[in-house]
Amino acid sequence: MDKYIKGLLTNDSSIIREIYSEYYPSIVALVKKNKIGNEDDAWGIFQEALALILVKAREPNFELTSSFFSFFYGICKFLWKNESKKKYRTEVTFEDDSTYINEVNIETVIHESNQMNLYREKFKELGERCQKLLELRFGRISFKEIVKIMGYANENAAKQQGFKCKQQLIKKIKADNRYKELSS
Repeated sequence: MDKYIKGLLTNDSSIIREIYSEYYPSIVALVKKNKIGNEDDAWGIFQEALALILVKAREPNFELTSSFFSFFYGICKFLWKNESKKKYRTEVTFEDDSTYINEVNIETVIHESNQMNLYREKFKELGERCQKLLELRFGRISFKEIVKIMGYANENAAKQQGFKCKQQLIKKIKADNRYKELSS
């Protein structure tokens, strides 16, 4: 396993510092290249890319098939293209950076991360009891146990409440403007 991936997964502060010192200047240069981005943009892109890599690296069948830098730079490049379109209403162009292409579909990684972020955001909007009930169900706790833990009258009451909570979550997600964009 790549030392940087391993360092991110284990939250190794010396490896994380090394990633920052080795790669942050390249990302700043990437963002400032078209004279529209600034240091704050670069910092945000850098942070988001690290978070995306961490999410992807936690997947059981994740395998880095290029150098860490190629993977990281490719993600940053893709993120910056999207960010510049939204924030500055302009599309940045890059020279042919085929060196930074990875077999992992960067667009898919970002799309999945955005879906998960929307889910987490809407999950936090649920009431505490709904959150707890759904967390227990996601943890594969039986309704029989949930009755004991949460004090429902019986399994049917717990199931009904679980269904209502799930429907409430789905409704919140679908009501968000980002849902249409993320589900296409």
